[in-house]
Amino acid sequence: MARHWRRAALAALAVAPLALGIGAYGASALGAAPGGGDMVITWSQNVQTIDPNKIYNAEDWNVGHALYVGLYDFGRNAQLVPALADGMPQVSDHGLVYTIHLRPGLHWSNGAPITAYDFAASINRELNPKTQSPDGYLWYMLKGAQAVESGHATSVAGVRVLNATTIQYTLTQPYPPFP
Repeated sequence: MARHWRRAALAALAVAPLALGIGAYGASALGAAPGGGDMVITWSQNVQTIDPNKIYNAEDWNVGHALYVGLYDFGRNAQLVPALADGMPQVSDHGLVYTIHLRPGLHWSNGAPITAYDFAASINRELNPKTQSPDGYLWYMLKGAQAVESGHATSVAGVRVLNATTIQYTLTQPYPPFP
């Protein structure tokens, strides 16, 4: 059971883009991809949603992973590697506070900068009861996550934007799989 939670939490952090659906981020974000060609993907079932705050089943997860980039992803041998983050997080001595800096030069497809505020807004949206996200429980390690999901708060107390390129997550207790 603990292994299931670890795998689910890592998948959520890597793919749910800390719940932010950052798609079409532009060549400046992660380096230019080779141009041209087609990508054809077949699925055994219809995709239910491409809303990154509602993706839950395997088919949608695969599509979401193809469309969105998170703070971290999995590299070789399933090692967590920075994607939109500028390095691994700074972790407090007690293991409760994670500070993450964004890579410089990140932009949405419309040219607007991607900021730490976008990541905070996305987690708050995912936990908002109106969103009806099936996986809000994956964020329960964040201080105040359950209060948002239950409708008793509008923002997660454990998610702080320190500046436009730095976000800080505070956990309720040490949780080694985070991020």
